[in-house]
Amino acid sequence: MPSVDAQDIMGSPNGIAAGFFLVQHKRQLCRNKMIAAIMVFKAMQPVTENEFPNLIF
Repeated sequence: MPSVDAQDIMGSPNGIAAGFFLVQHKRQLCRNKMIAAIMVFKAMQPVTENEFPNLIF
């Protein structure tokens, strides 16, 4: 991930879990896979102050 923001998200607990999943399942996926993009978004439902953004890796 070239941008600092993307590196920060990859260092978060959710990003670490996504990377760890790819490392653990290398054999089942038949080769090395990598996360090429991260999408951050909020649901289109009425947003409350306590709602967190969603991540797609």
